[in-house]
Amino acid sequence: MKSNNELLKLHKYICLELKHQRTLMKLKQDKVAFDLGISASYLSDIENGKRGKTSLVTYLAIANYYDVDFKLILYRAEEKMNLDQESWK
Repeated sequence: MKSNNELLKLHKYICLELKHQRTLMKLKQDKVAFDLGISASYLSDIENGKRGKTSLVTYLAIANYYDVDFKLILYRAEEKMNLDQESWK
C-alpha cells in the first residue's frame, strides 16, 4: 500500500504524463481545453499538478481525448516515478 506522500508523487507524474502525451501529439493546450469544455488555464494547472482535487472523470476524459487508455498513462507515470526514485538512491 502506498503512503499519502507516494500517492501525491504519483499524481504529479500522472499529470506530467498527460502533458507529455499532448506534446507528443503536437496539440495546443487551447485546442484541447476548448474541445473538452474546460479553460486552458485549468488544463495547464492539471498538467502541472496544481489541481490536486481533479476528478478521475476529468483525467479519463483527457486520456480519452488523446486516444490513450488511462491505464497506460498510469503505468508510464509509475515507471517514471520508480526510475526517478532509483536514481536518487
